[in-house]
Amino acid sequence: MDVRPAAVLDRAPKGSIPTDLKAAGDISQSRWLVDGLEDSCTVSSIVPRGFECYARVLHPAWRYALENCHVVKMPVAWNEVASRRGRVANRLMQWPQVSGLPKMDEHVSYQLARGGCVILDWPDEGTIPLTVGKALKEVLLCNAEDTDSCWFGLWVGYGPGQELGLGEPKAIGNRHRQWYLFRGCLGNIEYSFSGTDRHQSANLVWAQDRSWCLGVDINLHSTYIGGSESLVSNVLKNSELEAYTAHPGDNVGFDADRANPPEPDCDGLVIIRYS
Repeated sequence: MDVRPAAVLDRAPKGSIPTDLKAAGDISQSRWLVDGLEDSCTVSSIVPRGFECYARVLHPAWRYALENCHVVKMPVAWNEVASRRGRVANRLMQWPQVSGLPKMDEHVSYQLARGGCVILDWPDEGTIPLTVGKALKEVLLCNAEDTDSCWFGLWVGYGPGQELGLGEPKAIGNRHRQWYLFRGCLGNIEYSFSGTDRHQSANLVWAQDRSWCLGVDINLHSTYIGGSESLVSNVLKNSELEAYTAHPGDNVGFDADRANPPEPDCDGLVIIRYS
């Protein structure tokens, strides 16, 4: 793919992440988290109740454009898209209603951009984008006591990651989701479990001391985090993150956005130009 290296912001360069990530041996200490996840379509089905505060971090959309004969891919905030389309930015907003855009394959977006179109594509789904992971790592390093001993849960549908040399992982879960478990330092929040170009982060990350936890469901475009008031406050204030206050009972489904009613399905291709 003919993309400027500086513009590929959702993939970790090889060798740029820690190497201490290993399959967890005794997974009994993770039972508290799975038992705490509720059978609902709410934040508490992703991150357990019991934390002092919660935040929702939106994954950026992606803008593809041709610049100096190269296709450049850059992040775009939901607030910007909402403003341009006359939609209402709010903490429960959902990407389909905010954008009104059909979902496209990355290869299609690239080909259209190479032909001169400016394409706005959907946020990353089911993975913590590298830009978001890096910013969350910095906030946690500055505001959390336990960042050396962390747990990482990867949805089993993404594969066990055995080919990555992490050992043979064990799985834990409930009737809705199961996750392979790994242990390592916080820096592994940037690690990609995918053997392809697609960046695939862990879906669950939490501290050994249970002081914080974050998660992204396989169908969502947001990462949720629970922790202390100080930690969440710094997530919300971080200029690198588009974040909102969240509550355990918040609906996380596409029908949660009551401020922006759904629009008719688009049969054709939608292209947004940015001047």
